[in-house]
Amino acid sequence: VRAGFAILVIGFLGGCASAGRTNPATGAVLAAMPAVNAAEETRLSAELLALGGDAILEVCRSLVPMGVGDDTAERFALGGLSTYVTRPGAEDERQAYAAVLLQALDESGEKEVQAFFIRQLQLVGADESVAGISRYLADVDLVDPATLALVAIGTPSAEGAVLAALIDARGADRTTLVKALGELRTKAAVYEVTKYALSEDEDLRQAALYALANIGPVTSDDVLTEAAATDAPYRRSQAASYLLLYARRLIEVGETERGVKICRDLISTRRAPGERNVRIAALNTLVEMLGDEALEDLVAAVDIPDSKFTDAVLRIGAAMPGPAATDAWLGKLQTVAGELHDQIRAMLLVRSAEDSSRRLENATAAWVIVEESLRGAGGAVEEGFTMLFNGTDLAGWQGDTTSYVAEDGMIVIHPEIEGGGGNLYTDEQYADFVFRFEFRLTPGANNGLGIRAPLEGDAAYVGMELQILDNRAEQYANLRPFQYHGSIYGTVPATRGFQKPPGEWNTQEVIALERRIIVILNGAVIIDADIDLASTPATADGRDHPGLRRRRGHIGFLGHGSKVEFR
Repeated sequence: VRAGFAILVIGFLGGCASAGRTNPATGAVLAAMPAVNAAEETRLSAELLALGGDAILEVCRSLVPMGVGDDTAERFALGGLSTYVTRPGAEDERQAYAAVLLQALDESGEKEVQAFFIRQLQLVGADESVAGISRYLADVDLVDPATLALVAIGTPSAEGAVLAALIDARGADRTTLVKALGELRTKAAVYEVTKYALSEDEDLRQAALYALANIGPVTSDDVLTEAAATDAPYRRSQAASYLLLYARRLIEVGETERGVKICRDLISTRRAPGERNVRIAALNTLVEMLGDEALEDLVAAVDIPDSKFTDAVLRIGAAMPGPAATDAWLGKLQTVAGELHDQIRAMLLVRSAEDSSRRLENATAAWVIVEESLRGAGGAVEEGFTMLFNGTDLAGWQGDTTSYVAEDGMIVIHPEIEGGGGNLYTDEQYADFVFRFEFRLTPGANNGLGIRAPLEGDAAYVGMELQILDNRAEQYANLRPFQYHGSIYGTVPATRGFQKPPGEWNTQEVIALERRIIVILNGAVIIDADIDLASTPATADGRDHPGLRRRRGHIGFLGHGSKVEFR
C-alpha cells in the first residue's frame, strides 16, 4: 500500500510528556524503556504490574497525541504489559489491566491516544471489555480500532455489538462494520449485510460480498455467483475469490456437492489467460478440501489446453502426498503422449525421489529444476537452497540495517526505530530463483517483498513489489485488488483467502522463472502470472512499471512503517 495508514502495532507512536510522574518506582521502569531485549521487557512489565492499577493508570494518563511530546517510554511500557498479561495463567492480571485501559480510554479526550488504548484492548480485552469498547463504534474517528478490537474478542456479545452498530450506521462506517461481521462469521447479520450486496458504493458492495462468502451457507449462492459474472476484469477476479471462499465454507459444513460445483464451474468457464489464477485457485480449493477425492478433477485438469495452467496442475500433483495420487497419475501417464507425457513422467520422478515426509516441503523447488530441464536450459541447475539469513546478524544484507534487526533467529522490522520505513536488500542479485521464507504479521501490518529490484528508487515500479499485508485489517477493506497480499503491486492481483491471521506464521514461496512469477502462500498458488501479459496493453494501475522488464536484481523487504517478523 503506497498511502498512509493507521498502524495497529504495540508500542511506538511518538509523543508524550513524562513530567507528571509522581511515583519513583514507575519512573524507574519507564527510564529503562524501551527494553534492550525480550527478557528485560518481561522483567520490567512484571515490576510495573506489581506497582498496581493506580501506577499503570498514571502511565496511561501521561500519553499525549503524536507530535506533542515524547511518550515513547510510556507506550513501550504499556505495549509490553499487553504482551505480559496474556501469558498462560495470568487471567486475573489480564482482567485488571483491561479495566485500567478502559478507564483511561474513557478519561482521555484525545482521539489518537484513545485509539492507542483500544489497540491494547484488542490484545488483552475479552468479553468483559465489550460494553466499554462498543461505545466507540459510533465515533467516526474510533470506529476502525474499536471494530478491530471487537473482532479480536470474537464473543457473541462482541458480534451483537457490531451488528447493532451496523443497523444504526450511516456512511463509510458501514463498510468497516460489514467487513467485521464477515470476519466474525455472524450468521445473524446475513439479512442486514445482504442489503449492501448491490450497493452503488463499490467499497461497501465488496465488503458485503466478502462477508456473505465468509459467513457461509446461510447465504444464497445467487448473490455471489452473479457478482462473479461481472464484466469488469479485476472485479471478476475478486468476486471469484469470494465465491471460492464461500465454496470452502460450504464444504466445511458438509455441503460438499454445492461447494464442488462452484469450483468446477470456475475451472470450466474461466478460460481467458488473465483468469488463469482463478482456475488454479479453484483447483487448489478442491485438493485442499477434498484430498484424494479431488484426484479425478486434478488429473483431468491437465487436458485443458493451457500450458501455464498445466504447469500449475503438475506442481499441485507433485506436492500431493499419498499412493492414491501416484496411482492416479500413473494411470493418466498411460493415456497421453508427447510433451504432456514427458511432463507427467518428470513429475512422478519428483514424487518418487522425495521421502514422503519431505515431499510437500521440497516439491516446488524440485519441480522448478525439472521444468528447467524440460525447457532445455543450458547447463546443470544446482539443486538445493542457499541460506540468505544466518539467524544471528544481517551479514549478506544491505540498506536499512537499523530498523531491521536480527532478533531471536528472525529478521524483525521495528517501526519505532527511525520510522521503520526503510528497505533491506540482499547483497547479491538474482535472476531466476525460488525464494522461501516465513512471515508473521502484526494487526494492520504492511510491508513488501522486492524482487529483481535495484537499490535505488521505488521497488514497486523500478523492480517488482509483492505485497506483504494484513488482508484482514479494516483500513485495507477498500484497496484495489492488486494491492492485497501477494499481489504484484499495480499489475497482478493475488487470490485471497489463504493468509493466516496476525500473530500466526505464514509460509511463502516466490518462484521467478524468466517472465513468469509464481507466489505460493501456505501451500496455495495465489499468483501464477506472465508479467508480459500483465502489462499488455497496459498495467492494471495505468502506471509505467519499468521494473517488469528487469531480468535480475536484489531481493528485499520493503518497510511501510509496520512491525513484521521474518524467518
